[in-house]
Amino acid sequence: FAEYIDKRNLFSLNWRYGGKSKRNKQGITEESLEDLFNQWVARVTEEGWLRPQGMLGVFPCYRDGDDVVVLDLSDCKTELCRFDFTTVIGSGKEDTVNGAHYFRAQDSGQLDAIGIQISSAGPDIEAQLEAFKNEGDTESTLYLQGLSDRLAEDMATYLHAKLRDRLGLDAKAGTRWSPGYPGLVNLKNNQLIYDLLDAGGQLGVQITEVGEFHPTGCTAAVASFHPDARYS
Repeated sequence: FAEYIDKRNLFSLNWRYGGKSKRNKQGITEESLEDLFNQWVARVTEEGWLRPQGMLGVFPCYRDGDDVVVLDLSDCKTELCRFDFTTVIGSGKEDTVNGAHYFRAQDSGQLDAIGIQISSAGPDIEAQLEAFKNEGDTESTLYLQGLSDRLAEDMATYLHAKLRDRLGLDAKAGTRWSPGYPGLVNLKNNQLIYDLLDAGGQLGVQITEVGEFHPTGCTAAVASFHPDARYS
């Protein structure tokens, strides 16, 4: 999965090297960061600390107010769960946006489709992070945690692209929302995604009562394929 990693954000944000101007002042070259990246990719591959993985699905659905009702694929009638979207202030503070409104309403006479996805850097990272911490190796802790977080985010982007491909849509069609962030603030929506995809059985990921994933290198999302859908 190394070719899909957003190295720009990995270096500047996850590994905290900052932008190019900051790195230039510190004498940190792009070549040295590339070497560091290749070293860590090789290391986590050999040791098995990270295992890029993910699941996705497309389900029939409809909108009911600010909720999106997900239906069973077998009959397109049985309600499986509801995602409660949150109304947020739109860009420029000129309007409000609610993700549920990009799905067809119940009384429209036609069902819609919702994308469901969950991505993970693998279930085995926590033990190694704890080992680094016990050794006082803060540098390795930062690199491994940062690479894990970046991998989960970039896997999410990869899965979103696969959802669009599956439906034969443009590469930029629609958008996605992750629980805990504006637009879908209720973290318990993670539990709904987790259950819909059987992520525990398939990926070895665990989830707490409040909807937080364990290990932390995991992210989930729902997607609308409406051409006008936007995050804010």
